[in-house]
Amino acid sequence: MVAMAALPGPVLVVGTGLLGTSIGLALREHGVEVLLRDTSPAAAH
Repeated sequence: MVAMAALPGPVLVVGTGLLGTSIGLALREHGVEVLLRDTSPAAAH
């Protein structure tokens, strides 16, 4: 298992597709605050 370093603030994940969402969920499981943003108009619906 890899030790995670403490982060000073939230992590912004740009892209809420399969990869971005998976990364965001994995970070949340480790107690990291995650902000999601997507530039695709389809993501707004």
